[in-house]
Amino acid sequence: MNKGMAFAEEGNWVDAFANFDWTIVGRHDQREQFMETYAACCRWKMGEQADGLARWTEIHKKTPNGVFARSIFVQQLEVAGQDSSVPGSEPTDPDSVAEFIDKNPRLWSKEARVAFLVAIRAVDPDEVEEVEAAGLRLLTEIDGERDQGN
Repeated sequence: MNKGMAFAEEGNWVDAFANFDWTIVGRHDQREQFMETYAACCRWKMGEQADGLARWTEIHKKTPNGVFARSIFVQQLEVAGQDSSVPGSEPTDPDSVAEFIDKNPRLWSKEARVAFLVAIRAVDPDEVEEVEAAGLRLLTEIDGERDQGN
């Protein structure tokens, strides 16, 4: 994944796609869903818009994880100074995606929600564990209140 993202940050879409795509082996876990999303975005960036959009549409239908994977991908491209256009019309800005996640909490695991919020806020690497633990405690409290009808 790191190598693929390094290629993407350089605008080397062919090698980025190859690195993301080869990791897709059918596990259907969150990591693979991210790789599928990144591969779809790379196909789009390679000039294969129809294939990129078809891949994005498929992953978006399968899992909500694609929405925030795509947002993280866009942010990393922006930081690297690359064009951040990607397939699909769904929002990619962190606040809109965070709002969507907040409105649909049952679509994501607590861990996935915290990982996204940590990633978009560019937390100091030394603080990640502390922030994740605090985030999980907060989400547990929020979900508990929702379950009780508050």
